[in-house]
Amino acid sequence: MAVLDGYLYAVGGQDGVSCLNHVERFDPKENKWTKVLSMMTRRLGVAVAVLNGYLYAIGGSDGQCPLNTVERYDPRKNQWTAMAPMSTRRKHLGCAVFNNMIYAVGGRDDATELSSAERYNPATNTWNPIVAMMSRRSGVGLAVVNGQLYAVGGFDGTTYLKTIEVFDQVCDTLFSSERTAVLILTFP
Repeated sequence: MAVLDGYLYAVGGQDGVSCLNHVERFDPKENKWTKVLSMMTRRLGVAVAVLNGYLYAIGGSDGQCPLNTVERYDPRKNQWTAMAPMSTRRKHLGCAVFNNMIYAVGGRDDATELSSAERYNPATNTWNPIVAMMSRRSGVGLAVVNGQLYAVGGFDGTTYLKTIEVFDQVCDTLFSSERTAVLILTFP
């Protein structure tokens, strides 16, 4: 799910039998769902991000294997365009926009949960690796809070995690903190 220009977009998923490439847009003023142009690829466990007036569909699975492909939707033209692929195939990844770049972290490939992370620069249409998380995390939540990028929870292949990792953009590193310690942090 993502919000773009006041509309809520539902992207991909599964109908119980197969992965979907459908995209629907909800207009809260009209209380109405409308189908828009479908993605080029079927995607389950896809991450979505909104940047510079575009909706990005990142990774996921086509039902057979994880994907590294990325598509960008232009709502003004009702058109999908293939963008540069990630370096790693990932499904159930965390994704967020931070400092005008898209961050894709964790997820799962064919064999295991991932700790690797990368970021997309829309100005150059390129993905570049960044420091990996300390923990493998599939189904990780990724969010920006008070100018910091937080990776929250997820599954490491054995355990559902109760930890948070914070990306330090100055040092290009991550540091870890127990959930209770993060809850008592105060921000300026």
